[in-house]
This record gives sequence, C-alpha cells and structure tokens, in this order.
Amino acid sequence: MTCLRCFCNLLESPRFTLTENVHSYEMSPKGKMPWIEYNGEIVSDSQFCIEFLNKKFDKDLNKHLSLENKAIGRAFQKMLEENTYWFVYLNIL
Repeated sequence: MTCLRCFCNLLESPRFTLTENVHSYEMSPKGKMPWIEYNGEIVSDSQFCIEFLNKKFDKDLNKHLSLENKAIGRAFQKMLEENTYWFVYLNIL
C-alpha cells in the first residue's frame, strides 16, 4: 500500500484523500491487494490504481520523464513488487 499511498500524497488534490483502509486486510473481489474503491468502482493492484487515478484527476507525475526513464522505473517497480510478494509469502509459511 505504500506505493499507492505515496502516489496519492503526491496528487495534492483537494478532491481526493486516501483514508485508512476501510476494508482492513480483505482482498479485492479479484483477490488482489492493495485496492481502492472510488465512486463505487473497484480497482485492484497498485499499478492499475495509479493509472486509474492518473486518468480521473488528469495527473501524470511522470510526464517529464523520457520513454527510457519510464521503462526503467516500471522495471524497478515490478521487480520490487514481485520480489517483495514472494519474500513475504515464503516467510509467512
């Protein structure tokens, strides 16, 4: 949730604030975490949430980046998310 929370803080929009997770640690209907509900619309997975909020609030915090830098950032994000997931999953068992 940290990635999504940071993104929401960077939006600096008076129309949107990310409140504490009212769903506790429930999985989304698609079995994903984190997830948001905005005006009744459920969006799962941090990247999809960020893309959804970018469109809703007409914000793109990466517009100043080149395509190469966007690709590098996306690769690092996915690497971190996937490796963190498996680390947590394997250490819980």
